[in-house]
Amino acid sequence: MQTNAALMTGKGAAAISCITIEGPEAREIISKITKPSSNVSQRLQEESLILTEIVDSQGIIDQVLIAREGDEKFTINTHGNPIVVESIMGLLRRNGVSLISGKEMLMTEALQENQGNLLAAEASVEHIYSKTINGSKLIFNQKNHGLSKLANLWLKETSAVKIQTSCAEVLEKTKIAKLIISGAKVMIAGAPNSGKSTLLNQICGKQKAIVADIAGTTRDWISATTIADSLEMEFFDTAGLDEELAAKTALDKISQEATLDLFKQANLLLYLIDAQNPEKINLELLHKYIPKETPVISVLNKIDKCAAAPETLKELNVDISISAESGENVNELISLIEERLAVADFKLTEAIFFTQRQEKIAREILDCEKDIDKIKSLVKKLINHKSN
Repeated sequence: MQTNAALMTGKGAAAISCITIEGPEAREIISKITKPSSNVSQRLQEESLILTEIVDSQGIIDQVLIAREGDEKFTINTHGNPIVVESIMGLLRRNGVSLISGKEMLMTEALQENQGNLLAAEASVEHIYSKTINGSKLIFNQKNHGLSKLANLWLKETSAVKIQTSCAEVLEKTKIAKLIISGAKVMIAGAPNSGKSTLLNQICGKQKAIVADIAGTTRDWISATTIADSLEMEFFDTAGLDEELAAKTALDKISQEATLDLFKQANLLLYLIDAQNPEKINLELLHKYIPKETPVISVLNKIDKCAAAPETLKELNVDISISAESGENVNELISLIEERLAVADFKLTEAIFFTQRQEKIAREILDCEKDIDKIKSLVKKLINHKSN
Protein backbone atom coordinates (compact mmCIF):
# COMPACT_ATOMS: atom_id res chain seq x y z
CA MET A 1 0.00 0.00 0.00
CA GLN A 2 1.40 3.39 -0.98
CA THR A 3 1.51 6.45 1.25
CA ASN A 4 -0.67 9.31 0.01
CA ALA A 5 -1.08 12.96 0.91
CA ALA A 6 -3.84 15.39 0.07
CA LEU A 7 -4.68 19.01 0.76
CA MET A 8 -8.02 18.72 2.55
CA THR A 9 -8.82 22.44 2.73
CA GLY A 10 -9.52 24.77 -0.17
CA LYS A 11 -6.74 26.14 -2.34
CA GLY A 12 -5.76 29.75 -1.88
CA ALA A 13 -4.90 31.94 1.08
CA ALA A 14 -6.40 30.96 4.43
CA ALA A 15 -5.64 31.13 8.13
CA ILE A 16 -5.02 27.38 8.33
CA SER A 17 -4.51 24.64 5.74
CA CYS A 18 -4.76 20.92 6.48
CA ILE A 19 -2.69 18.25 4.75
CA THR A 20 -3.57 14.62 5.45
CA ILE A 21 -0.93 11.89 5.07
CA GLU A 22 -2.00 8.25 5.16
CA GLY A 23 -0.13 5.02 4.56
CA PRO A 24 2.44 2.60 6.01
CA GLU A 25 5.34 5.07 5.70
CA ALA A 26 3.47 8.15 6.90
CA ARG A 27 5.09 8.33 10.36
CA GLU A 28 8.59 7.76 8.98
CA ILE A 29 8.18 10.41 6.28
CA ILE A 30 6.86 12.97 8.75
CA SER A 31 9.92 12.28 10.90
CA LYS A 32 12.17 12.98 7.88
CA ILE A 33 10.64 16.38 7.08
CA THR A 34 10.46 17.73 10.64
CA LYS A 35 13.16 19.23 12.85
CA PRO A 36 15.43 16.34 13.92
CA SER A 37 15.57 17.44 17.55
CA SER A 38 11.76 17.25 17.87
CA ASN A 39 11.78 13.40 17.96
CA VAL A 40 8.48 13.36 16.05
CA SER A 41 8.32 9.63 15.31
CA GLN A 42 8.42 8.62 18.99
CA ARG A 43 6.12 11.43 20.10
CA LEU A 44 3.48 10.52 17.48
CA GLN A 45 3.25 7.06 19.05
CA GLU A 46 2.56 8.56 22.47
CA GLU A 47 0.79 11.85 21.79
CA SER A 48 -2.22 12.71 19.63
CA LEU A 49 -1.15 16.30 18.99
CA ILE A 50 2.33 17.77 18.70
CA LEU A 51 3.80 21.17 17.82
CA THR A 52 6.89 21.05 15.64
CA GLU A 53 8.62 22.60 12.63
CA ILE A 54 8.82 21.33 9.04
CA VAL A 55 12.22 21.87 7.46
CA ASP A 56 13.96 21.37 4.12
CA SER A 57 17.53 21.98 2.94
CA GLN A 58 16.91 25.74 3.07
CA GLY A 59 15.73 25.76 6.67
CA ILE A 60 12.35 26.04 8.43
CA ILE A 61 9.27 26.09 6.15
CA ASP A 62 6.68 26.54 8.87
CA GLN A 63 5.75 25.74 12.44
CA VAL A 64 2.93 23.20 12.34
CA LEU A 65 0.55 21.23 14.53
CA ILE A 66 0.47 17.52 13.65
CA ALA A 67 -2.54 15.45 14.70
CA ARG A 68 -2.43 11.65 14.93
CA GLU A 69 -5.74 10.32 13.57
CA GLY A 70 -4.71 6.67 13.38
CA ASP A 71 -1.64 4.43 13.32
CA GLU A 72 -0.97 5.35 9.70
CA LYS A 73 -2.93 8.58 9.32
CA PHE A 74 -1.79 12.06 10.30
CA THR A 75 -2.87 15.63 9.55
CA ILE A 76 -0.45 18.53 9.27
CA ASN A 77 -2.11 21.80 10.23
CA THR A 78 -0.05 24.58 8.71
CA HIS A 79 -0.46 28.28 8.05
CA GLY A 80 -2.62 28.80 4.96
CA ASN A 81 -0.15 30.72 2.83
CA PRO A 82 -0.28 28.98 -0.60
CA ILE A 83 3.53 29.16 -0.88
CA VAL A 84 3.93 27.36 2.44
CA VAL A 85 1.40 24.69 1.46
CA GLU A 86 3.06 24.17 -1.93
CA SER A 87 6.48 23.87 -0.26
CA ILE A 88 5.26 21.19 2.15
CA MET A 89 3.47 19.25 -0.59
CA GLY A 90 6.61 19.38 -2.74
CA LEU A 91 8.71 18.16 0.17
CA LEU A 92 6.36 15.23 0.72
CA ARG A 93 6.51 14.33 -2.98
CA ARG A 94 10.31 14.35 -2.92
CA ASN A 95 10.17 11.93 -0.02
CA GLY A 96 8.15 9.38 -1.96
CA VAL A 97 4.58 10.38 -1.05
CA SER A 98 1.95 10.21 -3.79
CA LEU A 99 -0.04 13.44 -3.95
CA ILE A 100 -3.75 12.96 -4.56
CA SER A 101 -6.81 15.22 -4.39
CA GLY A 102 -8.82 15.69 -1.23
CA LYS A 103 -11.74 14.00 -2.95
CA GLU A 104 -9.64 10.93 -3.73
CA MET A 105 -8.51 10.76 -0.10
CA LEU A 106 -12.10 10.94 1.12
CA MET A 107 -13.13 8.27 -1.39
CA THR A 108 -10.45 5.86 -0.16
CA GLU A 109 -11.66 6.29 3.40
CA ALA A 110 -15.32 6.00 2.40
CA LEU A 111 -14.69 2.69 0.60
CA GLN A 112 -13.14 1.29 3.76
CA GLU A 113 -16.00 2.54 5.93
CA ASN A 114 -18.61 1.14 3.53
CA GLN A 115 -16.83 -2.19 3.07
CA GLY A 116 -16.29 -1.81 -0.66
CA ASN A 117 -19.84 -0.64 -1.47
CA LEU A 118 -18.88 1.85 -4.16
CA LEU A 119 -22.31 3.41 -4.53
CA ALA A 120 -22.54 4.10 -0.78
CA ALA A 121 -18.99 5.44 -0.72
CA GLU A 122 -19.73 7.81 -3.60
CA ALA A 123 -22.80 9.10 -1.79
CA SER A 124 -20.75 9.67 1.38
CA VAL A 125 -18.28 11.83 -0.56
CA GLU A 126 -20.25 13.49 -3.35
CA HIS A 127 -22.91 15.03 -1.09
CA ILE A 128 -20.20 17.27 0.37
CA TYR A 129 -19.73 18.99 -3.00
CA SER A 130 -23.37 19.83 -3.71
CA LYS A 131 -24.13 23.53 -4.07
CA THR A 132 -27.33 23.37 -2.00
CA ILE A 133 -28.56 21.66 1.17
CA ASN A 134 -31.29 19.91 -0.81
CA GLY A 135 -28.71 18.69 -3.31
CA SER A 136 -26.62 17.29 -0.47
CA LYS A 137 -29.65 15.53 1.00
CA LEU A 138 -30.64 14.17 -2.41
CA ILE A 139 -27.22 12.56 -2.91
CA PHE A 140 -26.92 11.24 0.64
CA ASN A 141 -30.36 9.64 0.33
CA GLN A 142 -28.91 7.42 -2.41
CA LYS A 143 -26.64 5.68 0.10
CA ASN A 144 -29.21 3.45 1.78
CA HIS A 145 -32.38 4.37 -0.09
CA GLY A 146 -32.88 5.92 -3.55
CA LEU A 147 -30.51 4.38 -6.08
CA SER A 148 -29.04 1.86 -3.65
CA LYS A 149 -32.46 0.41 -2.85
CA LEU A 150 -33.53 0.39 -6.50
CA ALA A 151 -30.31 -1.26 -7.70
CA ASN A 152 -30.79 -4.09 -5.21
CA LEU A 153 -34.34 -4.55 -6.50
CA TRP A 154 -32.93 -4.76 -10.03
CA LEU A 155 -30.73 -7.67 -8.92
CA LYS A 156 -33.89 -9.58 -7.94
CA GLU A 157 -35.79 -8.67 -11.12
CA THR A 158 -36.09 -11.36 -13.84
CA SER A 159 -37.24 -9.07 -16.65
CA ALA A 160 -34.54 -7.23 -18.60
CA VAL A 161 -37.16 -4.88 -20.05
CA LYS A 162 -38.40 -3.82 -16.60
CA ILE A 163 -34.85 -3.06 -15.43
CA GLN A 164 -34.09 -1.07 -18.56
CA THR A 165 -37.36 0.86 -18.37
CA SER A 166 -36.69 1.73 -14.74
CA CYS A 167 -33.10 2.70 -15.58
CA ALA A 168 -34.27 5.04 -18.35
CA GLU A 169 -36.70 6.71 -15.93
CA VAL A 170 -33.87 7.31 -13.45
CA LEU A 171 -31.76 8.88 -16.19
CA GLU A 172 -34.58 11.32 -16.94
CA LYS A 173 -34.94 12.24 -13.27
CA THR A 174 -31.18 12.71 -13.11
CA LYS A 175 -31.43 15.64 -15.55
CA ILE A 176 -33.54 17.52 -13.01
CA ALA A 177 -31.47 16.33 -10.05
CA LYS A 178 -28.31 17.79 -11.61
CA LEU A 179 -29.86 21.24 -11.43
CA ILE A 180 -30.58 20.81 -7.71
CA ILE A 181 -27.06 19.49 -7.08
CA SER A 182 -24.95 21.66 -9.38
CA GLY A 183 -27.15 24.68 -10.10
CA ALA A 184 -28.80 26.11 -13.20
CA LYS A 185 -27.58 28.57 -15.82
CA VAL A 186 -30.23 31.15 -16.63
CA MET A 187 -29.67 33.50 -19.54
CA ILE A 188 -31.32 36.91 -19.54
CA ALA A 189 -31.83 37.99 -23.13
CA GLY A 190 -33.82 40.52 -25.07
CA ALA A 191 -33.46 43.67 -27.11
CA PRO A 192 -30.93 46.27 -25.95
CA ASN A 193 -32.16 48.41 -23.02
CA SER A 194 -34.99 46.00 -22.19
CA GLY A 195 -33.88 45.93 -18.53
CA LYS A 196 -31.66 42.84 -18.43
CA SER A 197 -28.97 44.42 -16.25
CA THR A 198 -31.55 45.86 -13.88
CA LEU A 199 -33.19 42.44 -13.49
CA LEU A 200 -29.87 40.75 -12.71
CA ASN A 201 -29.13 43.36 -10.05
CA GLN A 202 -32.63 43.00 -8.58
CA ILE A 203 -32.47 39.18 -8.38
CA CYS A 204 -28.92 38.86 -7.09
CA GLY A 205 -29.06 41.78 -4.70
CA LYS A 206 -25.88 43.49 -5.85
CA GLN A 207 -24.97 46.20 -8.35
CA LYS A 208 -22.94 43.94 -10.65
CA ALA A 209 -24.28 44.98 -14.02
CA ILE A 210 -23.96 48.38 -15.66
CA VAL A 211 -27.34 50.07 -15.90
CA ALA A 212 -27.88 52.98 -18.29
CA ASP A 213 -30.51 54.31 -20.67
CA ILE A 214 -28.28 53.56 -23.64
CA ALA A 215 -28.99 50.67 -25.98
CA GLY A 216 -26.20 48.09 -25.91
CA THR A 217 -24.59 49.20 -22.63
CA THR A 218 -23.78 45.56 -21.81
CA ARG A 219 -21.34 44.76 -24.59
CA ASP A 220 -20.26 41.29 -23.42
CA TRP A 221 -21.78 39.47 -20.44
CA ILE A 222 -21.87 39.61 -16.66
CA SER A 223 -22.95 36.86 -14.29
CA ALA A 224 -24.10 36.68 -10.69
CA THR A 225 -25.33 33.84 -8.53
CA THR A 226 -28.21 33.56 -6.10
CA ILE A 227 -29.92 30.74 -4.22
CA ALA A 228 -33.71 30.63 -4.20
CA ASP A 229 -35.24 27.89 -2.07
CA SER A 230 -33.39 24.72 -3.15
CA LEU A 231 -31.91 25.94 -6.43
CA GLU A 232 -28.69 27.82 -7.03
CA MET A 233 -29.03 29.91 -10.16
CA GLU A 234 -26.30 31.68 -12.08
CA PHE A 235 -27.84 34.49 -14.09
CA PHE A 236 -26.09 35.78 -17.19
CA ASP A 237 -26.77 39.32 -18.34
CA THR A 238 -25.94 39.10 -22.01
CA ALA A 239 -25.37 41.62 -24.76
CA GLY A 240 -28.72 42.42 -26.36
CA LEU A 241 -29.71 40.39 -29.38
CA ASP A 242 -29.72 42.88 -32.20
CA GLU A 243 -28.72 42.15 -35.80
CA GLU A 244 -28.21 45.84 -36.54
CA LEU A 245 -25.96 46.19 -33.49
CA ALA A 246 -23.98 43.12 -34.58
CA ALA A 247 -23.34 44.74 -37.95
CA LYS A 248 -21.99 48.04 -36.55
CA THR A 249 -18.48 47.02 -35.50
CA ALA A 250 -16.32 43.91 -35.27
CA LEU A 251 -16.45 44.17 -31.45
CA ASP A 252 -20.25 44.28 -31.44
CA LYS A 253 -20.33 41.28 -33.74
CA ILE A 254 -18.10 39.34 -31.33
CA SER A 255 -20.40 40.29 -28.42
CA GLN A 256 -23.43 38.99 -30.28
CA GLU A 257 -21.63 35.73 -31.06
CA ALA A 258 -20.62 35.36 -27.39
CA THR A 259 -24.26 35.80 -26.39
CA LEU A 260 -25.34 33.03 -28.74
CA ASP A 261 -22.63 30.73 -27.39
CA LEU A 262 -23.99 31.27 -23.88
CA PHE A 263 -27.47 30.39 -25.08
CA LYS A 264 -26.25 26.89 -25.97
CA GLN A 265 -25.21 26.33 -22.34
CA ALA A 266 -28.45 27.64 -20.85
CA ASN A 267 -30.77 25.52 -18.74
CA LEU A 268 -33.42 28.21 -19.16
CA LEU A 269 -33.79 31.46 -21.09
CA LEU A 270 -35.53 34.58 -19.81
CA TYR A 271 -36.52 36.80 -22.72
CA LEU A 272 -37.30 40.36 -21.66
CA ILE A 273 -39.69 42.59 -23.58
CA ASP A 274 -39.75 46.31 -22.92
CA ALA A 275 -43.39 47.28 -22.21
CA GLN A 276 -42.62 50.74 -23.63
CA ASN A 277 -41.33 49.27 -26.88
CA PRO A 278 -43.01 45.85 -27.08
CA GLU A 279 -42.07 43.22 -29.60
CA LYS A 280 -43.05 39.60 -30.09
CA ILE A 281 -40.50 36.89 -29.36
CA ASN A 282 -39.26 35.15 -32.46
CA LEU A 283 -39.09 31.62 -31.03
CA GLU A 284 -38.22 30.19 -34.42
CA LEU A 285 -35.11 32.38 -34.49
CA LEU A 286 -34.18 31.57 -30.88
CA HIS A 287 -34.37 27.84 -31.51
CA LYS A 288 -31.72 28.20 -34.17
CA TYR A 289 -29.30 28.87 -31.32
CA ILE A 290 -30.69 26.97 -28.33
CA PRO A 291 -31.95 23.38 -28.05
CA LYS A 292 -35.70 23.13 -28.56
CA GLU A 293 -36.08 21.51 -25.14
CA THR A 294 -34.58 24.56 -23.38
CA PRO A 295 -37.43 26.31 -21.54
CA VAL A 296 -38.08 29.92 -22.55
CA ILE A 297 -39.94 32.32 -20.24
CA SER A 298 -41.18 35.51 -21.88
CA VAL A 299 -41.11 38.47 -19.47
CA LEU A 300 -42.80 41.82 -20.01
CA ASN A 301 -40.64 44.35 -18.14
CA LYS A 302 -41.10 47.99 -17.07
CA ILE A 303 -44.82 47.60 -16.35
CA ASP A 304 -44.50 50.43 -13.82
CA LYS A 305 -43.67 52.79 -16.69
CA CYS A 306 -46.37 51.72 -19.10
CA ALA A 307 -50.10 52.17 -18.44
CA ALA A 308 -50.91 49.85 -21.33
CA ALA A 309 -48.94 46.95 -19.83
CA PRO A 310 -51.98 44.70 -19.07
CA GLU A 311 -53.19 44.97 -22.65
CA THR A 312 -49.66 44.44 -23.96
CA LEU A 313 -49.35 41.34 -21.77
CA LYS A 314 -52.51 39.92 -23.30
CA GLU A 315 -51.60 40.80 -26.88
CA LEU A 316 -48.07 39.36 -26.73
CA ASN A 317 -49.12 36.28 -24.76
CA VAL A 318 -46.13 36.61 -22.42
CA ASP A 319 -45.67 34.39 -19.36
CA ILE A 320 -45.29 37.06 -16.70
CA SER A 321 -45.10 40.84 -16.30
CA ILE A 322 -42.65 42.49 -13.91
CA SER A 323 -40.83 45.64 -12.98
CA ALA A 324 -37.15 44.79 -12.64
CA GLU A 325 -36.54 48.26 -11.23
CA SER A 326 -39.09 48.14 -8.40
CA GLY A 327 -38.99 44.37 -7.88
CA GLU A 328 -42.69 43.91 -8.63
CA ASN A 329 -43.46 40.23 -9.43
CA VAL A 330 -39.74 39.30 -9.39
CA ASN A 331 -40.31 36.69 -6.65
CA GLU A 332 -43.10 35.24 -8.78
CA LEU A 333 -40.65 35.08 -11.68
CA ILE A 334 -38.19 33.07 -9.54
CA SER A 335 -40.97 30.63 -8.64
CA LEU A 336 -41.86 30.31 -12.32
CA ILE A 337 -38.22 29.47 -13.15
CA GLU A 338 -38.20 26.69 -10.54
CA GLU A 339 -41.50 25.40 -11.90
CA ARG A 340 -40.28 25.35 -15.52
CA LEU A 341 -37.09 23.55 -14.51
CA ALA A 342 -39.24 20.99 -12.62
CA VAL A 343 -37.21 21.35 -9.41
CA ALA A 344 -39.91 22.85 -7.22
CA ASP A 345 -41.67 19.57 -6.38
CA PHE A 346 -38.79 17.16 -6.98
CA LYS A 347 -38.70 14.55 -4.20
CA LEU A 348 -35.35 14.20 -2.44
CA THR A 349 -36.01 10.48 -2.01
CA GLU A 350 -36.05 9.83 -5.77
CA ALA A 351 -33.46 7.43 -7.18
CA ILE A 352 -30.92 9.29 -9.33
CA PHE A 353 -27.46 8.82 -10.80
CA PHE A 354 -25.08 11.33 -9.23
CA THR A 355 -21.69 10.49 -10.79
CA GLN A 356 -20.46 10.18 -14.37
CA ARG A 357 -19.45 6.59 -13.62
CA GLN A 358 -23.03 5.71 -12.66
CA GLU A 359 -24.49 7.39 -15.76
CA LYS A 360 -22.03 5.53 -17.99
CA ILE A 361 -23.10 2.19 -16.50
CA ALA A 362 -26.77 3.17 -16.87
CA ARG A 363 -26.30 3.77 -20.60
CA GLU A 364 -24.50 0.44 -20.90
CA ILE A 365 -27.52 -1.21 -19.27
CA LEU A 366 -29.80 0.37 -21.88
CA ASP A 367 -27.53 -0.89 -24.67
CA CYS A 368 -27.68 -4.52 -23.50
CA GLU A 369 -30.83 -5.36 -25.45
CA LYS A 370 -32.45 -8.11 -23.38
CA ASP A 371 -29.33 -9.81 -21.99
CA ILE A 372 -30.41 -10.18 -18.35
CA ASP A 373 -27.11 -11.70 -17.21
CA LYS A 374 -25.08 -8.85 -18.64
CA ILE A 375 -27.52 -6.31 -17.19
CA LYS A 376 -27.23 -7.79 -13.70
CA SER A 377 -23.45 -7.86 -14.02
CA LEU A 378 -23.57 -4.13 -14.73
CA VAL A 379 -25.89 -3.53 -11.79
CA LYS A 380 -23.38 -5.30 -9.52
CA LYS A 381 -20.67 -3.08 -11.00
CA LEU A 382 -22.84 -0.07 -10.16
CA ILE A 383 -22.97 -1.08 -6.50
CA ASN A 384 -19.77 -2.88 -5.59
CA HIS A 385 -16.18 -1.71 -5.76
CA LYS A 386 -14.92 -5.30 -6.21
CA SER A 387 -16.98 -5.69 -9.39
CA ASN A 388 -15.05 -2.89 -11.13
